[in-house]
Formats: sequence, C-alpha cells, structure tokens
Amino acid sequence: MSPVAKMTTISTPETLNPTKTHTQLSVTISVLNAFKLLEWIALACTLLAFASMMLTGTGYLKLLGFLVVTLGVAVFYFAFRLRVDVALFKDWQHLDVGALDDALLKINPQFQVGRTLEARLAASRELFHYGFYLLLLQLCALTVLAWLYEPIVFVF
Repeated sequence: MSPVAKMTTISTPETLNPTKTHTQLSVTISVLNAFKLLEWIALACTLLAFASMMLTGTGYLKLLGFLVVTLGVAVFYFAFRLRVDVALFKDWQHLDVGALDDALLKINPQFQVGRTLEARLAASRELFHYGFYLLLLQLCALTVLAWLYEPIVFVF
C-alpha cells in the first residue's frame, strides 16, 4: 500500500472512534463559528478606516488607512477559508475523503493530500489564530489612525 493511500485511510470516519471524531468536529466547528464576531469587528474597522481615508487630506493618514483596509481584507480572506472548513467539517461523516482530496487538489495544486482529520482540524485552528492576529494588528493600526487623525475642515 502506498504511503498516500495509507495516510488517506487513517483519516476516514470509519476507522476513527466515532465519539472522539464527533467531539473533535463539534469543538472545532464551534470555535470556527466564533470567528463570525471577529468578521463583524473587522468590517467595522475597515469601514472606519475607509471613511477616514476619504475625509483626510494628509498623505500618511491615507496610507495608514489603506493599511487598516488591507488588514481587513486579509481577515476576510481567512474568514472565507474558515467558512469553507466549517462547511466541510459539518458534513465530515458523509464525505469520501479521497474524493474530497481529489477535488481540493484540482482547486489548489499545492494541496497536501492524505492528511488525517486531526491534521485538518489543527490547520483550521491555525487559520483561526492567523485571522485573529491580523484582526489585532488591524485594531492597533486603527487606534494609531484615530490618535493621529486630522479631519478636513469644511468652512461654509
């Protein structure tokens, strides 16, 4: 049996303890669903930074606002990846892991086939952490932007 086939069979739902698998999936899905709140925070930060870019004439503040918006886009990228993982994990018991790996390999040629369920769950938690750290950076950059902000004054 090839190493790839052996690794793929390890991660199939039938060979794992069903209770342990269900528990791992439930906990991970719950944690990943918590990222929705972080998405809303990132959206608010992004909109505030975009508004500040439109209402300031200072170049360095526009650049700092652009940084906040860019960090927000990065958070949304991780949120998208996490939502895909949540959808896959919710149906994990009914998925053919080999077919899933083939489909993901067609989408992304660098995809690592044959990962165990534990490895996939760990990778999703790592994505969650990266997204959270990006949100923290975005909040710090927005705080600096608010501290330095100089609005355009309209005189009528």
